[in-house]
Amino acid sequence: MGFLETHLVLGIVLLGVFSDVSKPWPVINSDKKEFILTPHSEFNITCSGESRVRWAEPLPDNSEMHSGFNHSTLVITDVEALNTRLYTCEYVDQPERNAEIYVFVSDPEVPFVSEPVVETNEMGITIPCLATNPHSQVILRDLQSGDVVSLFYDHKTGFFGILSPGQYVCETSVNGKAVRSSVYNVTNDTGN
Repeated sequence: MGFLETHLVLGIVLLGVFSDVSKPWPVINSDKKEFILTPHSEFNITCSGESRVRWAEPLPDNSEMHSGFNHSTLVITDVEALNTRLYTCEYVDQPERNAEIYVFVSDPEVPFVSEPVVETNEMGITIPCLATNPHSQVILRDLQSGDVVSLFYDHKTGFFGILSPGQYVCETSVNGKAVRSSVYNVTNDTGN
């Protein structure tokens, strides 16, 4: 066998090892990747696959999962701001094979959902103030100086970057009035 044939056969074998083509990814029965809901509405969405699928736990208290062999429907009744989050449908026997949607519950009474816990990794710090309205303009404010801090922001994950130790809040405007999140404490232990 020549060099090209050997590498071609090896590549096909490796592709077969790393890609189980008999079981594709689960499919969420919607062409949308995110939904914007209003409080007190009801939401349901179905996911299907080649074998048993489920919605990954933990699920909110106001939700139910109705599953058959190769489908699972997520029903959220009386939707509230705390339902703002990522939802994952996965194969029961292969949870790494999954499909995701994001739900926003736009509630002016609750513009942010998340615990006031700073998350760190080797790349930086995340201030996870998740906005319930994906169209809101959100800023990060240093409470000591009062200055606005310029960091990357994503409504689904919060602010990310390098921060000095101190206290920070996320801020947005609701009906012309500034509204703040909980206070996030950044210490030397949480990175710099």
